[in-house]
Amino acid sequence: MKYTFFLLLIYVFSNSVAFAQLDKGFANNGVYIGDTNGYFLRVAIQPDQKIVLTGWRYISNLQNSITIRLNADGSLDQNFANNGEFRYPLQNNIGSAGFNGLCFQPDNKIILGGITEVIPTNLDFLICRLKSDGSPDSSFGNTGYVTTAYTHPLGVGIAEKLSSIALQQDGKILAYGSYKFSLDTLQVLRYHTNGKIDSSFAVSGRFRTSTGFSFPMTNDIAVLPDGRIMLGASTRITTINRHCFTAIRLLSNGDLDTSFNHTGVAYAEVGNALVYCKAMQVQPDGKILLVGHADSLIVVRFDTNGVLDANFGKSGIVKISKSTGNSLAMQPNGKIIVAGELDSSLIIYRLMPNGTIDFSFGINGSVAHKVLTRRNIPYGLAHQQDDKLLVCGASSDFNAGFDAKCVVLRFTPNATNISPTEKNIDFNVYPNPASDEIIIDNKTHKTIRQLSLFTTDSKLIFKHTLPNTNRLNTGNLSNGMYILNVQFLDYSTATRKLIIQKK
Repeated sequence: MKYTFFLLLIYVFSNSVAFAQLDKGFANNGVYIGDTNGYFLRVAIQPDQKIVLTGWRYISNLQNSITIRLNADGSLDQNFANNGEFRYPLQNNIGSAGFNGLCFQPDNKIILGGITEVIPTNLDFLICRLKSDGSPDSSFGNTGYVTTAYTHPLGVGIAEKLSSIALQQDGKILAYGSYKFSLDTLQVLRYHTNGKIDSSFAVSGRFRTSTGFSFPMTNDIAVLPDGRIMLGASTRITTINRHCFTAIRLLSNGDLDTSFNHTGVAYAEVGNALVYCKAMQVQPDGKILLVGHADSLIVVRFDTNGVLDANFGKSGIVKISKSTGNSLAMQPNGKIIVAGELDSSLIIYRLMPNGTIDFSFGINGSVAHKVLTRRNIPYGLAHQQDDKLLVCGASSDFNAGFDAKCVVLRFTPNATNISPTEKNIDFNVYPNPASDEIIIDNKTHKTIRQLSLFTTDSKLIFKHTLPNTNRLNTGNLSNGMYILNVQFLDYSTATRKLIIQKK
């Protein structure tokens, strides 16, 4: 009897339940792998659903840029730039160049922001504007490119690192990063639509500050609907001598917005270890999300005044696991996607708007994947209109950084697809997600012979034979995903995914 039940269980889960996490219709079974060494840092989706990716690549152990465009099905768009790829032209006085920032203009032109190593000025900000076909836009700067260098009054070239770019409603371009001389300093530059520095912004076109903090590691920039500017970073706050997740808000003219936490700077202490804040996004309601890691993956939310949001996680802070936190995306329904690295696999979590794990995503709220059985690091996230999720980054050999491969993966909307044995069986359960009780809605006119509930790893939780009620108590179940299997008197079956999500 036990043997018969075991065979039945195998049949149910092999024929009724399929965890199709990757979108098999994208690229090669859900994964695009670049044919050259490097890594994608940003991914963005055009209005026509084509996908633009940018980052760095290695040629003969030298760093150069890589920007490609994929069709919606993950195939390389041969009509973009040079057979699908744009590469910044390195010249004699340029040692390397690559892009960390990406955004689109309303006219479908593409703006790239990055870093170029120029002799003798060291590392400089680099802005490129491409036409919609991927060719350089000659109306921007010098044949489509603008390099901005800062030389210290002592005549020393300063290392400037651009982290992110954003577009204002008037078309002006904001470039965010840092520069290093004796101390690291956070800075924002603003450019006119033709690529010239906007001298009306801050001081001669540049906002710079390290007031109240030191060692800034910058990540993302966003423009608010009223024109104010939000910056994300990790910094060491001077008054407490601790590394913190940090949000900074500027007025539209480049001055610090002192209505934000009284100083323009808000911070969150998240642990005793070194802190790495890697990404920032502003919600539609103006609240600010930051993701990164210290001793675990961490998500922080500030309200619009720069105060930690008491309605999110524990006093505004969510700690998830021992993984890193590298990237962040928002869904239109308010759910939050975060990605990082765990045990050499990329791992993705989805949170409810209040910061709790969304157990309807993946397996109990997360999905992990490894490309090429190597170290996998996600850097960029994008949410498609059809709720599919794009993740870009690198698959790298542990011992050779130059051996990394550019990768992008696409996941199905919930990173799982559990389908019934018979799609024409009119049978459902609600509410789903559920808390303390589910109702079985059986419109098949068949008598239910048996109800069985399993965990996602096939462990039997309970089994009811000939149930005489359409209600099941789920109050003793922990949050997570379960599989409800129904067997009718004619031995046909139906399977439904059940999510337990208690407040």
